[in-house]
Amino acid sequence: MAHCSVCQIDKPVDAFYRRINSKNGLQGQCKPCMNERRNSDGGREADNARVRNYNRRTREELIREYGGKCVCCGEGEFKFLALDHTNGGGTRHRFTGKDGTRIKSMRMIQSIVKREGYPKDGRYQILCHNCNSAKGFYGACPHTQTVVEPPATYPVTDQDWFIQ
Repeated sequence: MAHCSVCQIDKPVDAFYRRINSKNGLQGQCKPCMNERRNSDGGREADNARVRNYNRRTREELIREYGGKCVCCGEGEFKFLALDHTNGGGTRHRFTGKDGTRIKSMRMIQSIVKREGYPKDGRYQILCHNCNSAKGFYGACPHTQTVVEPPATYPVTDQDWFIQ
């Protein structure tokens, strides 16, 4: 049984939508109350605007807490920055929701990191999307590696010349 915050009635758990980040794993409102609110005039648009605003503020706060710029190249444009798991493990982190469920979005990870108090233990850092992609694809960012020109004697592939 769970309690609906709108109609103030205790209802069975299956009368509520799931919400991974809540204490009990359920939305605070039952399905009928939530559907009524969403289908009312301006309900869905207001919800979407509220969620977008919350996500933007959470992301700005997260980026600010971890230095506000890429630790590799110094890029400071908010739109280009991303949270990076320093020692890898981003994929594993996305599978650590309640009851082993998959965390489906980066904003959920941002909320978890916020709830943890933005740990400064070296697990997370801010990278621009270019540095983060290079780290994922090639193992390191070009800013931290010496780029060696490929020898002219064999065909060039990304793996051959990028990192030595």
